[in-house]
Amino acid sequence: MAASWDSPVAPVFDEVNDRVGAVDHLISIDVEEKTVSLYLQTLANAPPVAPRKRSCVFVSKPGGMATRLEQLAGNVRLNAVEVDLGVGANGPVGRAGGLFELGWAVAFLCSPYAREMDGQLLRLDGGAS
Repeated sequence: MAASWDSPVAPVFDEVNDRVGAVDHLISIDVEEKTVSLYLQTLANAPPVAPRKRSCVFVSKPGGMATRLEQLAGNVRLNAVEVDLGVGANGPVGRAGGLFELGWAVAFLCSPYAREMDGQLLRLDGGAS
C-alpha cells in the first residue's frame, strides 16, 4: 500500500479494509488538522462493525485538540492527549512524564476499559495545568 500526505484518504481506507478488515481505531500523533479531518470524515461515513463504535485518539501539543473535540461527533468516539513535557518541572509532580507515560495513556484510551469515555482531554504536563 502506498500513500503520501496529499493522497486522498478514502482509497487508503478502502485498501486497508480489503486487506485487514474494518478499521475501528485511529491514533493521530501531531498530524495536520486538514488530514485528521479527512480521516474523521471517512470514518464517520463508514458504519462501524456493530455493536462497537470506532475510536480515535489524538496526541498533540497543548491547545491542539480541545476545541476540535467539542466540534466533532458521530460514529466516532474521540479522546485526546495533549503533551507538554517542557512545563512538567513546574507542576506539582515535578516532572511531566515521558514516552512511557504517554504510551500508557494512549493504550488506555484505545482499550475496552475506556469505551465509555468520549470527548475527554487528558493533559500530560505533570499537573501544571
